[in-house]
Amino acid sequence: MLWTLFLLACGKAADCPDCPDCPEPTGPQVEAWEAALIQPSLDSIREGVQPWSDESWGICTGIQKCEQYLGKDAEALPEGDHVLFVELKVPALGDGWKMKFHWSCDTHNIHGRTTFQEHEKEYPVRYSGPNRGFRLLPLWRIKSPHAQGARECDYQMTAIRPDGTAGETWGGSYKTPSPLTEE
Repeated sequence: MLWTLFLLACGKAADCPDCPDCPEPTGPQVEAWEAALIQPSLDSIREGVQPWSDESWGICTGIQKCEQYLGKDAEALPEGDHVLFVELKVPALGDGWKMKFHWSCDTHNIHGRTTFQEHEKEYPVRYSGPNRGFRLLPLWRIKSPHAQGARECDYQMTAIRPDGTAGETWGGSYKTPSPLTEE
């Protein structure tokens, strides 16, 4: 049946055009040993900017350094100074890698009023070698308790490729109590 339709479409088999041959490659060809050399770099570029490890981003106690890692989320931060931070694995090849940081908070004062704040900033990041990541510390400082009232905050970090395309986003949340009480 199919052959009959084919003959009707062409008239007769001799009138059917031959399929053209595939053109020969004109550019340089990558040999197996070359591909093995460049594959790790290509894999790194495709992965893009990533956290250095599972505990290389989130909330820590401290001001200028991570003294104790508390996690990505904290239901109630203990009293003291804390920071949001990230340590990143950045591809060795390519310029223009970035990390976008976004932070937002609702602050509830003792009079029942809620205020909203947010902050966003892009940071250029670069390869720091095979033994450590590129550090952004502190991304944001946190004081607990917060002087203006109880806070509920969220934060996100988004990897940005050199072409401007957003990659993976990581985020978390935390709460700080209010030092104020109604008298």
